[in-house]
Amino acid sequence: MAFSMKICLLVVVMLAVFGVNGHNPKMSSVCEKDSETTFSESLFEDPFSVTVREAVLNTIFFQKMVNNTLTPEEYGGYMVQDAAFIFDYVTAFKMAATNMQDEQPRDFALFYRGRSESYTNYGSYFYQKWNLKNSESVKMGPAVATYVEFAKNLAQRRAKYLSIGILPCDMLWPWVATQLNETVSQNNVYRSWVDDNLPHGISTTQSFVNKFFTKDDKDNCQPIFNEGIINELNFFRSACGEDPVYYSFGDSTKTNSNL
Repeated sequence: MAFSMKICLLVVVMLAVFGVNGHNPKMSSVCEKDSETTFSESLFEDPFSVTVREAVLNTIFFQKMVNNTLTPEEYGGYMVQDAAFIFDYVTAFKMAATNMQDEQPRDFALFYRGRSESYTNYGSYFYQKWNLKNSESVKMGPAVATYVEFAKNLAQRRAKYLSIGILPCDMLWPWVATQLNETVSQNNVYRSWVDDNLPHGISTTQSFVNKFFTKDDKDNCQPIFNEGIINELNFFRSACGEDPVYYSFGDSTKTNSNL
């Protein structure tokens, strides 16, 4: 069987098994929207975040998806990098749970343990079907390496805020799917990416953040959220060989000239 055909089959199987939810196991998107808790939305609607998410739509990855020209190699390569992300985020969640186990409220430690279990279950497919046991099984690219380092630093030094660091992923993918809903045709091979990522309420991470953070936390949380969403942008950019976007975080009113 030709290599390109193998990659094509890989893409079809991944689309079918995972529902193409990227970093998020399907089980994490279950909560109904609570109109009274909008802290997470305030982070997502920050001017910096708005600029970055528009840049995500303009990546070659999504432009090719819209035009049905995204190659199996490009999508398959992205998913292999995503496997490395999943494996190392299990480590970050476990570290955060340990660092929060003696802190109040205990909900943070419980939340991180739950996320670790979800990601472990999600990552088991890569081991069972593709013999990818951990991130060492993958040649990790710079984009995912930066994203993983971001999470591990939060887990080790500011464990409470890892929940903020992972929030952009939970909010960005449904938003992108909504924007693409009218432009990705039903006969597009990646139409299932859109269908599986359309919003159905809010994620458990978003609900958790809304419960345990208030507007008084926004100044501390916004730069972390901004860095997370930049990591998402660079992850998508890397899939089709685009250079990363660099930004010095701390002032959400300023955007990088590359965006």
